[in-house]
Amino acid sequence: MHAPGLAPRFIGGDVALDRLAVIAKVITERPLCADCVMREAGIGTDELRGYLTRMTRWFTVYETVDRCRDCFCLATVFSLTPR
Repeated sequence: MHAPGLAPRFIGGDVALDRLAVIAKVITERPLCADCVMREAGIGTDELRGYLTRMTRWFTVYETVDRCRDCFCLATVFSLTPR
């Protein structure tokens, strides 16, 4: 249980938008594999593609085979740039 006033707060009160913001932040900083993106954002395998698709409204999302900058595995990594 959280102490009064210390409960987790979301940016806009919408968990989905907050997760989009986390995903955008982490893959803008460095290309990450799906497992690392999901871990950072707290989402499941079945949710990642939907979030990435939704992000194409504002960003160009790239998928390339490269080293993940977090776990260093060779895999498909995701990165993005603003449109």
